[in-house]
Amino acid sequence: RGTPVHDRPLADLRGLEVVARMNGAEVGRSSGEQVMRDIAEAIAGFSLYLNRRARQVPPGNLIAIGGGPLILQAVVGQTFAADFGELGVVEMAFA
Repeated sequence: RGTPVHDRPLADLRGLEVVARMNGAEVGRSSGEQVMRDIAEAIAGFSLYLNRRARQVPPGNLIAIGGGPLILQAVVGQTFAADFGELGVVEMAFA
């Protein structure tokens, strides 16, 4: 949760580094450049995935496309955080 950022051109996000942490320990790292290389393909693939299930993203929602092969399994008691540098940190506690 936070204030939406609407005035930032997508090209500015290429240099953004994102660090993923599980229970405070770094588990992955990615950059905007990695994500944006294939962003159109990723969104098209996601759209087809939803369409096959007769679903859609409601207006006003954000589609977050991750970069790299990082797949984590979270269990009760763990905390996951994604640090987006100057844009802030998103943290989830699994209870």
